[in-house]
Amino acid sequence: MKKIFVALILVMSLVFPSLAATSVDCTVNNNVAKITVQGEQNKSVTITISDSKRKYYIDQGITDDQGSAQFNVVLKEGNTYDCSANIEGDKALETFSVGDSGNTTDPEQKDSINISIKGYKGKTILSKTEGEFREGDTVLSVTKRILEEKNIAYDIGSGYIKMIYNEDNREKKDNYPLSGWMYRVNGDYDRYSSTGASDVDINKNDYIEWRYSLDGGYDIGWEKDPNKYGGLGNKQTDIEKAIEDAKSILTNQNASEYAISKAVKAITDKINEKADKITSQADAKDFVNDLKKVASIMGEAVEKIKTEQGVKDLANESVNIVKALLKASEKLNNDSDKKDIDKATAENMKTTLKVMDKVKDIKDVRKIAGDMIEATEQIMDKIGETNSEEIKAKIVEIAEKAVALAGKQKIEKDGLKTEGEKTIAKIDGNKIKDLAKESAKTIKEMKEKLEKNHIENLKGLEKKLTIEIMHTGKEEVETNLPENLMKDLKENGIEKIDIETEIASFSITPKTFGEQGAEKEIALSAKKVDRNDLMPLIRNKIPEGSPIVDLNAKLGQEKTSNFEEAMEIAIPYTGKVEEGKKVKVFFLSDNGTIEEMRGEYDAITKTITFKTNHFSKYFAKQVDKEIKNTFTDLEGYDWAEEAIEAMAAKDIISGRSKGIFDPSANITRAEFATLITKMLNYEGTGEIPFNDVEKEKWYYNAVAAAYKNGLISGRGNTKFDPEGNITRQEMAVMIAKVLEKKGYDKGNLSELDIFKDQSDIEQWAKSGVSFCVKEKIISGIGEGNFAPKENANRAQAAIMLYKLH
Repeated sequence: MKKIFVALILVMSLVFPSLAATSVDCTVNNNVAKITVQGEQNKSVTITISDSKRKYYIDQGITDDQGSAQFNVVLKEGNTYDCSANIEGDKALETFSVGDSGNTTDPEQKDSINISIKGYKGKTILSKTEGEFREGDTVLSVTKRILEEKNIAYDIGSGYIKMIYNEDNREKKDNYPLSGWMYRVNGDYDRYSSTGASDVDINKNDYIEWRYSLDGGYDIGWEKDPNKYGGLGNKQTDIEKAIEDAKSILTNQNASEYAISKAVKAITDKINEKADKITSQADAKDFVNDLKKVASIMGEAVEKIKTEQGVKDLANESVNIVKALLKASEKLNNDSDKKDIDKATAENMKTTLKVMDKVKDIKDVRKIAGDMIEATEQIMDKIGETNSEEIKAKIVEIAEKAVALAGKQKIEKDGLKTEGEKTIAKIDGNKIKDLAKESAKTIKEMKEKLEKNHIENLKGLEKKLTIEIMHTGKEEVETNLPENLMKDLKENGIEKIDIETEIASFSITPKTFGEQGAEKEIALSAKKVDRNDLMPLIRNKIPEGSPIVDLNAKLGQEKTSNFEEAMEIAIPYTGKVEEGKKVKVFFLSDNGTIEEMRGEYDAITKTITFKTNHFSKYFAKQVDKEIKNTFTDLEGYDWAEEAIEAMAAKDIISGRSKGIFDPSANITRAEFATLITKMLNYEGTGEIPFNDVEKEKWYYNAVAAAYKNGLISGRGNTKFDPEGNITRQEMAVMIAKVLEKKGYDKGNLSELDIFKDQSDIEQWAKSGVSFCVKEKIISGIGEGNFAPKENANRAQAAIMLYKLH
């Protein structure tokens, strides 16, 4: 049997001394290491064995009645390992080497010294190393010589080590006034604690240990008196200790849900204990600092917990953490401290957002969201609305997520039918009705909570349903919506339904197919087009990395390609987007012509979204970015320059000529109708009631699209006045109609109180103007005036469209 010996080379480091100090011992036989941990009896223990590259072994156990726990692990011969042990916060660290002894006799004693170095958090920089002994050596001279031999950079002060640099050693000196490098010789710290390393002579066979301490030696177990330096150190708090314990468990791939939940509960217990002891401003600030560190642990715990009950328990603990912050808020008076409360609360609210994604029952989702929102109410009362911006933003996120989850249904495999390379999803009308009711209920409940907390959600809670079709890898996906569905949705206040498939996503409203679609079954299909089926001339114009999607729709048994209202579509583009390029979407007609569409590419989802009034084939590809349109006549229009340039870059507005925008020029009603329908991708043809809009005019289709989509009503039953200048109140009314279609909540007429000339606003325009004021689309001109009957100019039109966009 081959014999293996173990050279134990570094003494155990006690990070947190207790009455039953933890210790580690290791023996190896036949490559099997026997690890013995000794400490407090009947306590949970975690061990980790690692080297500088990775962790080799993690395990947990319980100490017996004698305080002992044993672990066996196979280790590679010839390596050096760190073994850390943690008995409920009481920690020990041992470094050992495993090597071939060759013989069992004692090695010949040499004239040498030994040195080892451990850095931040006990990270090994230099395992126990033998070095040459020279007459006259000091601790400092030996250390410098060996560091240079090992190519480890360092910095020397006046007789002491200032810094030892290593990629695995990140000292945190700025936050710890008593941090620094400390040494001892032959295990004796007290004898040398007040003597510089350059003043201590070394004898042959001495052993020098260097350790990095954050707290004057107390945290590494060398200094026994925590108040020796006036209590200025940074002894780990009970909460920090509980966090470290939780981290140890979370990094253990074999940790059970029970162990994780118990670790989180230990953190919240310590938080509540400390919260009850807050008696001063200093206590409160220290408490808030501790809680800033908790959020990430809670987030990691959510990722690890698999059961629904487990994540619901985490949600409750997260609420308890936020409630504890209320006690700290009662002792903090200045705005900067209150904003720290705001930040710490918002960070811990992220747990709720993560938990909501893992809960299936929408009633539980509403409760989790409601509990967290209610827990923050008193905190906002204490720190004030102006100091609660981050909390309010997170409340809105929670409310929006609750609404989104209430309206979402995923169609799994048992709800799908396959026909060759085609997947068919037939949507159950009764389930969608129930989904619509739950969505409406959730919207109502969340809206009430936002209003109670005086939180204005500018966008509004989106009244939509989302149906997600499971990916099957087929070439075509068809979704069948039952008859009367759109009618039922409208009756339940649902304004939109999104159908998400792996090939394309559709967004339809009760108006998309008009009255025909209200009572008929609707079939939407997306099919991947084989590029080899295209004519070579067309195929060569489409890059190989661009999927081509053929979209089709049927009402009942009849195919339809044109819609009453533009439909929003998203198709994938997964290719690389090179520097200087951007992604655009293109329409491929049946006769082979290719036409560019306007769309928005999302680099995260790798999809491009666009609106269309008709179905055909579409694809996306990268194209050169246009050179930024820079106008030279915007002096005096600084307030509108960003909007003008942005809208021009998106090809929504254009200049009068190269470099000339003409910002002060009036804008006609036809011009504004063209701009707003172009921005919204509205298309329109057919008859309109206006006698003064001729079909031959360039603006006819834009006016028809605006009329068809309910944006304009004319200056009389049969008169539109396309060449007439649009007034500021007319423009506001058109913008307000778009906001209403997007689902925003209307404003109160009291919004008009900011204008001195509100009495000049026509009665038919007041609601629209107040809507635009509420959404901060308009703010007036001059000293508190709106000037409703003044003609709008091109700069004003650009900025209103920019804010709307």
